[in-house]
Amino acid sequence: MQVKDLMYREQTRIDTASHMEQARRVAQDLGVYHLAVCQKSHFLGLVDVRQDTPGPTPIGKLDLLSMSIGQNLFVFDVIKLFIDGGLSALPVTSPKGKLLGLLRASDVLQYLSNTLSIKFPGAFISLRFGQNDYNLQEISRIVESNNARILSLHFEPIQPDESLLCTIKIDQKDLRHILATFERFGYTCVAHSSSVKQDDGMSDRYDLLMKYLNI
Repeated sequence: MQVKDLMYREQTRIDTASHMEQARRVAQDLGVYHLAVCQKSHFLGLVDVRQDTPGPTPIGKLDLLSMSIGQNLFVFDVIKLFIDGGLSALPVTSPKGKLLGLLRASDVLQYLSNTLSIKFPGAFISLRFGQNDYNLQEISRIVESNNARILSLHFEPIQPDESLLCTIKIDQKDLRHILATFERFGYTCVAHSSSVKQDDGMSDRYDLLMKYLNI
């Protein structure tokens, strides 16, 4: 999905003459704490409404963040900007600097929730392997051979050895047979959330891993 498909297009900006209290009311209505500051429809910068201001200081006299994104970017490409900047929203602008809308972090999280199939029942398995040591067709075949389906699949690098962690959402809660099949094919399972308790404590390690990765 692209940014233009997810961005909020209604009242998303304040002008340079607005005071912080006005900005905070707009931000509260939008569920954010970053707002686009504009002169007419031309984007000037991003203001954090949590900052303290001396009296009724006009927004135009405050320091603004010069950060915005284009509407044709893919949503996954801008997630790092939210994280690195600690942002609740990102202005969406045209190549000429016109404000088109606001991409809110809450909307991105909702989109990711749907994309990663979090709302569907099932369980997770996390596999670890080298960057060139995996076969997506084989992973899918192993899951499907146990009368299950993959709902989502996510890769991320593990430092410092640059191996990969593959987290799979599966539409079953009992993963015993799937785990046994992965082991038989030589895959290393580092964690899982199977509803059936195992003696190896792997389910508990899965909970700790998910907390660490914020999944």
